[in-house]
Amino acid sequence: MSHKKPQPPDNTNAENLIIELLPLIPGAVRHACHVYMHHPSPDEILDISQSIVLMLVDDNYRRIRSFDHHKSTIETWLQAVVNHYVLRYLQSKKPFANLEDVASDFFAYKASQEAEAMSEERGKLFDEIVKKLTKREMKLFELVCQGMQAEEIAKLLGVKIGTVYRRKHALIKKFQELLEKEHL
Repeated sequence: MSHKKPQPPDNTNAENLIIELLPLIPGAVRHACHVYMHHPSPDEILDISQSIVLMLVDDNYRRIRSFDHHKSTIETWLQAVVNHYVLRYLQSKKPFANLEDVASDFFAYKASQEAEAMSEERGKLFDEIVKKLTKREMKLFELVCQGMQAEEIAKLLGVKIGTVYRRKHALIKKFQELLEKEHL
């Protein structure tokens, strides 16, 4: 029986998928929040969208490479990923309580503290990466996170649609490089 040598992951396809997904993420976040009866602010939608982008490019596009076009459309897959992320996000949010009403053993260590610390660390990492973007890259990133389509962005920036796609591709590549650099 012959064994095939494992092929390296196809990052080109993953990069193309993330470019296709970028404008869809904020709408998927809004929909997921609606499903879970949460009314996010525009800033919260942007924060969640940015976290999802980082999650999708993390670990050499591992999550994106899990997409199987034989099982669902890219939009359906993205909505499932976003729903799962938003549910975990909402479950991790703690409601405010009066300290007098809190049980004395409430302040004991809980396992979720590690997850919260990691989430906070990822947020700080994202902030550091965003600080390294040029003004032009930041403007493009903001427009994409607002859910604007390539055609709208091109018109707004006064460039061709192909230029928008190239800049998106370069922006994703920069995010990945900075993410890998920060992890070292």
